[in-house]
Amino acid sequence: MPLPKFIYRNPVTGQNQENLSTEVFDGTAGQAVLTNPQGYIDPSLIPGIDIVETNTGTGTTLFAGNWVYIGSDGNAYLACAAPTGSPAAVHEAEGYVLADSSAGSPCIVYFAGVNVAAASVSEQPLGALTVGAREYLSTTPGMSQETPVTGAGNIHQLLGYAGPAIYGSPAVSGVDYEFNDSLLLAS
Repeated sequence: MPLPKFIYRNPVTGQNQENLSTEVFDGTAGQAVLTNPQGYIDPSLIPGIDIVETNTGTGTTLFAGNWVYIGSDGNAYLACAAPTGSPAAVHEAEGYVLADSSAGSPCIVYFAGVNVAAASVSEQPLGALTVGAREYLSTTPGMSQETPVTGAGNIHQLLGYAGPAIYGSPAVSGVDYEFNDSLLLAS
């Protein structure tokens, strides 16, 4: 792996200069933050980020990118705008997962931020996104859609807007999520 380069202001000349670092980065205070191989900062390095680690108990596999809610038992389940389960109920999205997880195994649920996950081949929660489009919770469990949900008994929940995970990038790669209350539809 090549050594990281940093730009700094030279205190003598006042000019910006490139610096090839020879330091060893071990996570101690005062060191620069490096990204992982995918180019993202490890969320555990950001104070105050809303992350909860929980165990799934669904019997249903979660795929990277799925929209989820936390059940009364503390486990993550697929959120859905249409009534599901027994007894049938609608479940608004409270967050999302960025990694596949089989039933009963631990997973990390994110409660804010950009859902950048690429879905597995068998499930495509983020599908083909349009820059700036509103993304709504779908009537298909764990998925989003660009058209508002209709139909009595379903919920209408705005998840966020589709856009680049790294602003300035032309590629649409995520939904900028912030929890929004849902509306139970009468018709």
